[in-house]
Amino acid sequence: MEISMNAGLLFDNEFASILSMIDSHTEDDLTRPIRDDGWSAFQILSHLAISSRGLLSLAKAQYRAGIGGQEVPNPADEFDVDRWNVEQVALWAERSLDDVRTALAETQQRLHAFIAELSEADLELPARFVTGKPMKLAQLLGAIPYHLGIHRQEIERGLAGEIAPSIAH
Repeated sequence: MEISMNAGLLFDNEFASILSMIDSHTEDDLTRPIRDDGWSAFQILSHLAISSRGLLSLAKAQYRAGIGGQEVPNPADEFDVDRWNVEQVALWAERSLDDVRTALAETQQRLHAFIAELSEADLELPARFVTGKPMKLAQLLGAIPYHLGIHRQEIERGLAGEIAPSIAH
C-alpha cells in the first residue's frame, strides 16, 4: 500500500505548503492575474479544491466498478476537462479562501479514509485518468497530490512575478 500511503502523505505536504503560501500573501496578491490566460492564484486554488475532490470521487467510482467486476469507463468519452475546469472555477468566483481551505481539508480527510479501506489488491485495480489514460488505482490516487504540486509551483512562480502559461490537462 506504499503508493497510496504516499499519496496521502504527499497530499498532506502539498496542502501544508499551499496553506503556508496562502497565509504569506495578501488577498490582493492572490486575486491578481498570474497566468497568461488571466487566472489568478485564487482561481488556481479554487481549481485545486474542485479538482482534488473530483479526482477522489473518480477514484472511488472506479474502485467500485473494479471490485464489482465492471469495466472501468473512460471519462474522456463524454468529458472535456478544460471546459469543465473553466466552468467550475467560474462557479467559485464568489467563494473565499476559507472555502478553498475547507474544501481541501475535507478532501484530505476523505483521501486518508479511502486509503485506509484499500488493500494491496485494490491498488492494482484498473483505473483511468480524466483524460482517459489507463492506469492503476494507486496511480490515480497519486495524481491528486501530484496535481496539487504542479499548480502550487505555478502559483509560487506567479506570485514571484513570473507570468506562467496555462497548464493543459
